[in-house]
Amino acid sequence: MKIRYMTINDLKYVNKNFYYGRCINIKTLKSNYIYVAEEKEKIIGILYADVTITGTAILFALEVLEEYRKMGIASKLMKRFENDCIKNRIETIMVFYNKFDEIEKFYIKFNFKIGTNLEIACKPLLVNDD
Repeated sequence: MKIRYMTINDLKYVNKNFYYGRCINIKTLKSNYIYVAEEKEKIIGILYADVTITGTAILFALEVLEEYRKMGIASKLMKRFENDCIKNRIETIMVFYNKFDEIEKFYIKFNFKIGTNLEIACKPLLVNDD
């Protein structure tokens, strides 16, 4: 398996096969950290992040196709992202997630500090009935 930056040629497949892949477009490809995990030329995972003007990386999406989960793919994507952040002198990575999701254990494994005084309100504007 290899981890690489996403290219424009990957866009259609990622948009179709990954829930959070729908957030990625030609404009975001040029200005963000977007990686794919690839096995035998098939994209099996994505990581999508951006860096704010203050130099904080915000992780928007980390997703692995269901049949490839629990195989260390998300960890490899995260390690690549963290290494690139360190190389680029980014000091902090921030991520938002649902408090009761299983993903919290993953972030704890990567030494994220879980906040207790942070509340976020979300309002879905578009409903997709796929």
